Amino acid sequence: MDQETKNLSSVIIDALRVKGISVEKLSNITGVSEASLGALIEEKFEKLPMEIFFDLMKLLFPLFLQTF
Repeated sequence: MDQETKNLSSVIIDALRVKGISVEKLSNITGVSEASLGALIEEKFEKLPMEIFFDLMKLLFPLFLQTF
């Protein structure tokens, strides 16, 4: 089976698009800064403290599942 492989950035962007949520709105809803969300989307993980990275992943994982 040939399955398209998506990187983290694509999955996040697709999930936000499907839900009709902007990065700004997600920031307002979650309290996570736009800068941290942007670093996650741009896959600049080195700019995120580890605890923020894991918190973001726990928060966004349900969005990932709903895009498939």
